[in-house]
This record gives sequence, structure tokens and C-alpha cells, in this order.
Amino acid sequence: MVVGTYRSNEVGEEHALARTIGNIKAANRKVVVDIPLGNLKPDNVNDLVATVLRQQEENVRTLSDIVKDKTLGNPFHAISFMQALEHEGLLSFNFGSFKWSWDVEKINAKYVTANVADLMTQKLQALQPEAQTVLEIAACIGCEFDQRSLQLASKAFPSEFERSAIEKYTGTNHCIEATLGESLNEGVLRKVDSSTYCFVHDQIQAAAFCLVPEEDRQSLQARIGKSLVDLAVPNELESLLLVAIDLCNCDPSVFSTSLEDKVSLVSLNLRAAMQAMQNSAFVSAASYCTSGIEALALGGVSFVNHRQLYIDLYSLAAQAHYCRGDTDRMNECLDKMLCQSQSLSLTIEESFPLQMIRCKSLYVRHEYDEAWALAQRMLKDIGYKPFPSKVSMPYVVKELLKTKRMVKKYKDKIIDLPRMDDENRLRAVKIFRALQTLTFQHDQSLFPIVVWRWLRWTLRYGISGVNCVAVASHSVILLSMGDYTNAYELARISESLLERLKPMDQMAYAKLSTDGFVRPWREPVQKLISVSASNYEIGLSTGDTEAAMWHVLYVAVFSYIGGKNLLRLEDALGPQLEQIQFYQQDAVFNVLVPYRQTVLNLLGFSEEDPIVL
Repeated sequence: MVVGTYRSNEVGEEHALARTIGNIKAANRKVVVDIPLGNLKPDNVNDLVATVLRQQEENVRTLSDIVKDKTLGNPFHAISFMQALEHEGLLSFNFGSFKWSWDVEKINAKYVTANVADLMTQKLQALQPEAQTVLEIAACIGCEFDQRSLQLASKAFPSEFERSAIEKYTGTNHCIEATLGESLNEGVLRKVDSSTYCFVHDQIQAAAFCLVPEEDRQSLQARIGKSLVDLAVPNELESLLLVAIDLCNCDPSVFSTSLEDKVSLVSLNLRAAMQAMQNSAFVSAASYCTSGIEALALGGVSFVNHRQLYIDLYSLAAQAHYCRGDTDRMNECLDKMLCQSQSLSLTIEESFPLQMIRCKSLYVRHEYDEAWALAQRMLKDIGYKPFPSKVSMPYVVKELLKTKRMVKKYKDKIIDLPRMDDENRLRAVKIFRALQTLTFQHDQSLFPIVVWRWLRWTLRYGISGVNCVAVASHSVILLSMGDYTNAYELARISESLLERLKPMDQMAYAKLSTDGFVRPWREPVQKLISVSASNYEIGLSTGDTEAAMWHVLYVAVFSYIGGKNLLRLEDALGPQLEQIQFYQQDAVFNVLVPYRQTVLNLLGFSEEDPIVL
């Protein structure tokens, strides 16, 4: 059993811990029990006070009632309040009776309306003015910060701070070091390591932030962010990028003074979005892209002079919205660029990534004919022959025989195929990959035709990460033809290619064929449950939500076939279906719903008519 604790206000849905817990719940590999901890009840506060003062519970009731009233039962606040009472002399140790003593009337007289937040603010205001300023800047940077970050934020310090720092401490850096020491001694901060500090509690950070007048807070945050950007060297900025851009976005008008600053703000948001996408923080990535697009509206950043910046920003925004399941916002970004492609004079190279995202979104929403037409048009635009819309049996046999001959010729060489390096062919195989998914879901008579041409291209022109999917897909076709031995052998070749190339963005999708279709014919499905759960995590972490949701289906189906306890299986199916709906993967949802109904029927939980889903 593992027991862990965290503050819910510090762990958002994109936090690594939240994603890990979500993955465990979705895979149902372990039972996760959430136990929210609220404030202490009056009896608990009374027990806390009695324990701290080492007295009987009935003897501290008058004090504990005040503590509960002032702190609402928050444990940290309760301890802070008692420390404040001791500091003010209202709670003292009597060496005559060897007991703690207090005066209820004096406490109530002094703290008539005050709460702990007020007390913490008063504690901070008792520090030197320079220490207060340093804490204000630190609170804007975050709960944890280092001394170097405060130095990089120096352009945001008020001029009077600089004058005072020179007069009292011979310089800003010495002033920062001295005031950090004062804050440590007062119990406001604690050291994490030799150069890193953190507030002892998030409420103290909030109190330090509240020292800044409300009307100046956003401007100060943006000025701190700009100072970090201006003064940090490249390797420093890389580690501070997300902190800096979050601060900059608090008040973009700080960057409106020059065209260079405006372009910098847009570029920084694009870099932050790319970093967030690499960390699978798709909501954050979409937010950074939105901030970057809004920064374009500051004026002066024209498409003509900053063409690639526009295209990269809108492409990434569309991808981020797709990954988080927001197809409406995705289409807004695509329409902004593609609907004006002629007036913007977009080249094929520039419009291609936008068109690929549009094609993927169309078949996810079951607009198969539109997706097929777009993919065919894209093939034609880059100079390759489109696929036939209908095929006859002789045509299928001809394609099969051509493919069999090539596979037989290259079978022992597939793992050592050279890399495909022609940019135009790499674009074409990405279209093949989209058409493979489209035909498998909508028109399976064309599915082998797409896969076979794609596989022949791979054997003739070289391997790439995307082409691993062609090898895996052909193994599924062989399986459907009853050729289990060659299907399994080709699936193993596909896995060897994945191991060689390590194309993480294609890994989850390629394994749909090998782990979901082929391996269950040769290996126990119980073994494949954890494999599919791992593939799900890979898909989600790389933004391939479509493949991730299919692997969720495999986890459920293999668990059902493998004899998993039906009650535990039903507990997992609900959240799994909700997640599939969130990502708008209707095809997966429609396959999994009947399995859940079967489980409900077997458990006797179905309504009067067990065939009504």
C-alpha cells in the first residue's frame, strides 16, 4: 500500500502527479482511493492545542475555541496563530506552575476582527522595507525560487529599493542576500538547498503577494517576467521560460512599446507552448498559443514580415486544441490560416501541417467523405497519384500479388532498410497514415489498397517512423487472411523497427496493430493488459489521443476476456468511457459501450431491458 499527500490547489489537472494518478485509474491496474482532508473540527482543534501545550483537553477548551474561530480549523493557521499569541506575550509559560497560561479577554480584545491572514500580513510588514520588496518579487515568481532568479528580476525592483540597497548593503545582490537571511530567521522562508528558497506555506506566499497594491500586481508580474527574459542567458531562460512567460502574459501591454518586444512576446509564447506539448501539458500549450495569438493583436506584427511565426503558432495551436479534445477551437485556428491561404499565398509546405490536422479532425468527427476528399487532394497537390475511390476484385488481387513479391524479396532486409529522407515522400506517407485510419474505420475494401501501396513505398524508398505503421498494418491484413505465422513474424519485425527508430509519436498507433490484433492470437491476453496500459500512457503523453483511447478499449476488452473480477471491471469502465467521450473518440466509445452493457447484464445491474444501452 502506498499513501501519498498533496495540496489540491497546487496540483492541477496537467501536473505530473495528477496525470499519473489518472493513468492508474484509467488502466485500473491498482485501486486508488482519494481521501480529501478538510479543516479540523472543534474537538480536533482542542486535541491539537492540548497536545501542543501538554495539558488536559478540558483545560484548554477556552483557548481552542478562539483558535478554531480565528483559523476555521486550518492546521497551519492554528499553529501560526498560537505562535503569534506566544510572540505577543498573550500565551506564556508559567514557571511557577510549570504550565502554559493565557488570558481569553486580552486575546479577544487584541484580536477582535483579525484572522490568521491578517496576522501573517502584519508579520511581513514588521520586516525591513527591503525584505518586504524582495518577498513581493519572490511571491510573484513562485512558491519556490532561487537567489539568481531574484537577481534576474532586478529591473522590476522600484528605484527606491536600488537606492536603499546601495546605501545600506553596498549593492542589490548583497541586499537580496541579507534580506533572504532575515526572512529565514523570521520563519517566513526555508532553504531547499544552498541557493534555493521556498515560502514555508502557500498562505505566507499569498500574504507577501498581497503586500503589492492590487492595481499594480499584474504590471509588476509582467515587468518581472520581462526582466527575466531580458537578463537571463540562453540556458537560464530555457529553465525559467514557463515562469517568465506566465508572468509576461499577466500584462502584455508591457511589451507594446516596440515592435521587437511584441515579436519577442509572441515568440516566447510559441516556445512555451512547444515545451508544454513536449511535456504533454496540452491545456497549458493551448493557453500559451492563445496568449501568443492575442499578442499578435497588439499591432505591428504583420504576416508579411513574420510569416513563419504566424504559421508555426497557428499550427501548434490547432494541434494543442486537438490533443485536448477541443475541435471547435482547433477549427477556428485552422480556418484562420487555411481559409485565407490564397490571400496569404501559403505554399504547399506551409499549408501541409495545417491540412493534416484538418484531415485528422474530419474523420474523428465521422466526416469520412470530406476527409477522404481532402487527403486525395493533398496527394495530388504534392505530385502523387490519388487512390481509386472504388476497387474491383481483380485490382485487389493484382495489388496483393505485387506486395507479396516485394515482401518476399525484402523480408530479411526490412529491419536494415535505409532511412527515407525525401521530404515530399515523407509528406506522402503521412497522408497514407491518415488514409489507413480512415479506410479501416469507414471503407475496409480500400484499407488493404492503402496499406499495400504504403508498404511497397517503404520497401522501395526507405523506412521512417511513420512507415513502421505500414509494416504493422500489413500484419493485420495477413491475420485476416488466416496467415497467422507470417502475421506474427511481421508484427515482431514492426516492433524491432520501433525499437530501432524509437518514433514516440507513432509508437502507440503502430502498436494498435501488433499488440491489439496480432499478439492476442499467440500470447495470453492477461499478459497484454499491462502492455496496452503502457501503450495508452505513451499515446497520451505524445498527444496521440486517438491511439491512446483505442488502447483503453484493449485494456477493458482484454480484462473482460482474461476473467477479471466484473465488479472491479465495471468500476473502471465508467471513467474510461468518460475519458473517451472527453476526447471525442466516438468510434472507440461505440465499440466499448456494448462490453460495458454485457458486464452490467452479468452482474445483474441492467434495467428491465438488458439490450438497451
